[in-house]
Amino acid sequence: PNTTVEIGENSLITTTWYFDGVSILNGRGKTLYLGTGGSIVLRPGSSLLIDNINLKGVKTGKIFCMDNSGTFSFGNVMWMQNADYTFTQGRFDVTGDWELVGTSTFGYQTTRQSLITSDGHMMLDSGMSFSYTPLTDNRDLLAMESVDAQLHLNSASLISTTTGIRLTKGTLLVDGASTLLNNAAAAQSEAISIGNGVPADELSIIIGSGAQLELVSGILFYDQEE
Repeated sequence: PNTTVEIGENSLITTTWYFDGVSILNGRGKTLYLGTGGSIVLRPGSSLLIDNINLKGVKTGKIFCMDNSGTFSFGNVMWMQNADYTFTQGRFDVTGDWELVGTSTFGYQTTRQSLITSDGHMMLDSGMSFSYTPLTDNRDLLAMESVDAQLHLNSASLISTTTGIRLTKGTLLVDGASTLLNNAAAAQSEAISIGNGVPADELSIIIGSGAQLELVSGILFYDQEE
């Protein structure tokens, strides 16, 4: 418990690393390859800060909480998926630059709320999708702490089921050709929502030069002052 692990060189893991208590995984700028049999698992009631690292080979079952009480924190992390990944239990905080790279989907299914902090920047890079499919009817499980918290779509997709997703307080950055998908939504309560009608919670949106944000399916509800 309460362990700090530092990576001194690019490494391959083929076993399970269990973290208990309050722990830190510091990559010191190196790459950690999650090979066959390699995984990072957070024990109940524990938290793990992952920082200054490139994680390669991420897919479902490679990084997860054993139950809903765990918390991952992502500092400066390049997260390289080679297949779809689903986050099913626990929560995460984004405290630095968390860049998700690949041509697959990050699925959000946990029933707990995760937070992009005021110092956090979560970027979905070209070809990545974030699919909001929590196993509870809650539109507010991806939260931003303040206007300085950033969710960045860089030729990426934000997807929601009819649960809907509501973005407030932070900043949505858009670059490249990015898309919103809200499949099968037929009512405002099922929409991808910008804001919640509370002026103090308004979302800032910055569209980069030459960028576009297209609603491909469903409903986009703008619930804040012009």
